[in-house]
Amino acid sequence: MLLIWNPMQGHGKQDLDALLEEYGHILRRAIRGVAGSHPCLDPDEVEQEARIRVWRALRRKGSLQQPGPYLYRIAISATFDALRRLKARREEPLAVVEGPKTVPFRPQRPSPERAAMDRQQLDRIRSALDNLPINRRRAVRLHLQGFTTTEIGRLRGWTEAKARNLVYRGLADLRGQLEEEFLEMA
Repeated sequence: MLLIWNPMQGHGKQDLDALLEEYGHILRRAIRGVAGSHPCLDPDEVEQEARIRVWRALRRKGSLQQPGPYLYRIAISATFDALRRLKARREEPLAVVEGPKTVPFRPQRPSPERAAMDRQQLDRIRSALDNLPINRRRAVRLHLQGFTTTEIGRLRGWTEAKARNLVYRGLADLRGQLEEEFLEMA
């Protein structure tokens, strides 16, 4: 069944709030599933970025078809973008100042249950990556390591346009596979 959520039936912010009230759990679960164990990434900041993207999409499109999967894609995209920004800045954990001396900040280790869940999610992502066609798989792996499409093209002997196309299509395939698995689990 095709679900359509139309914010134009109401008054903007109230409609966004209603959408997030109904489907916000998908947004939060997806973000915390990927970002929850990263010590330098605040899931609340990623969720705020995702909410802004939802708001912009509603303003641009006027309605959302299948809001659940759409919010999941936005959440994953916002999380990966935040991780890429962290990697690009090469952030180091902050030092905590206590009196006259400085003590390095050490993030808490995840619980054994959380670590097991993280390993399972990583295994699912690796499995989905392994199901991609070979060139898309290579391009997406390099992209996830932080290489630009120009660099990927140079490394693989492709044009930048071919590298960009393979990354774009590979990420779309990867998202599709992960969404199907996520919806089956929900």
